[in-house]
Amino acid sequence: MPLTERDEDYLLSLAFSLHNNPGAYALLLGAGISMPEVPSAWGILTELVAKQAEASGDTPADALQWYRDRHNGADPTYETFLEEMAQTQEERQRMLLRYFEPTTGDGPQPTETHRAIARLVAAGSVRVILTLNFDKLLERALLDEGITPTVVETPHKLGKRLPPLHTVRCCVVHVHGDYLSPMSMLNTEKELGQGYHRKLTKFLRQVLENYGLVIAGWSSTYDPVLRDLIRDEYSGRYTPTWIEPNDPSEQATNLIGLLNGRLVRANGEDAIGRLADAVEAMQAAKRTQHPLSVTTAAETAKRELAGERVSISLHDTFHTQLERLAKRPEFTIPEDPQAATEALQALGDVAGATRSATEACAVPAALAACIGRWGGGETVRWLSDAIIRFSQPLSPAMNQEIASLSLIASEILLYAGGVAATAGARWDDVVKLLALRSPQCQRP
Repeated sequence: MPLTERDEDYLLSLAFSLHNNPGAYALLLGAGISMPEVPSAWGILTELVAKQAEASGDTPADALQWYRDRHNGADPTYETFLEEMAQTQEERQRMLLRYFEPTTGDGPQPTETHRAIARLVAAGSVRVILTLNFDKLLERALLDEGITPTVVETPHKLGKRLPPLHTVRCCVVHVHGDYLSPMSMLNTEKELGQGYHRKLTKFLRQVLENYGLVIAGWSSTYDPVLRDLIRDEYSGRYTPTWIEPNDPSEQATNLIGLLNGRLVRANGEDAIGRLADAVEAMQAAKRTQHPLSVTTAAETAKRELAGERVSISLHDTFHTQLERLAKRPEFTIPEDPQAATEALQALGDVAGATRSATEACAVPAALAACIGRWGGGETVRWLSDAIIRFSQPLSPAMNQEIASLSLIASEILLYAGGVAATAGARWDDVVKLLALRSPQCQRP
């Protein structure tokens, strides 16, 4: 789902707040952050139960019901199940290892969302991360950025053993436990409903009182204790942000409403990636006021063009910007001479309209330059189509000044993409751009 204009604007404002209030926000990350690299915790437990059934000579259609039938209707929990399957802590860890660590080259790896979070930490914008996941993918992404986080796998590391949060570059707290400490893992409704360790509860209250909250990848359905803590203890000093690409659960919807939070309809890669791009762009520009999104758009485009596949998000962003541009009054002047004159008068004068039209092209031009410099093939076709789109036929009766105004976008996109392609010695693309024609155009 592409980001809406409203969500894009909100994320830019949030990035501005992250940039100007370093360390003031905490992230709360759910299972969606690690998918599809790591299955959900419940999925892992279900698969292990199925393996136990197979080892017993059974092949049930419903492994969980098979377990209930053998245990007087009780659902499996990590604690009871792992004790049945493995006698020692080391054996339990080995049983879970393949789900969380890459034993081969194609094992679980940090996702783009993990890497975007690591970039926010590297920028100094985020220091406290609460994760509900058992895996270590986030820690690996942080290490790849040159950051060694302080990691809390169990509540026993909290309290006096944990330095003050404002002195720590990055603190990652595994709220539901860690696969390296299997007996601490909380996953089932029964386990989660029993409440947290008192040290963890105290710590979470401290975070909710002192930090803004950005939530991603968490349905909130199965953890009433955490929901109640957030509801009762969140200070509201900063607007909480909930990132969710699908319809949020009933519990999440209620919590967002109670906290006057903001729902951003996007996946973690797009939303947190945009935040990281914007924060890095602001740092590079050393801005102290709310920035135009030109640098942010360029940084995002460069990151997406660097992938093995062209990002759908870049396609949506570029075309969204073109649609905004096409709706500008400078580019919607009617062909009828009288109506065109009236439209131009509404804009002030030709010089003023030319300046505003040129400024409106700033973000599309930045994207065109990135496409020209680092794109190719499919992305250059996007750019070519955009240039032709804004080179529409002009009426012979149209005032020449007005006609020139209507072609500004096409010229700027052509120059931005063409100069950038030349700088990158992408000669085939330069030739393609220079060979573009709008046959019906009346202007030489």
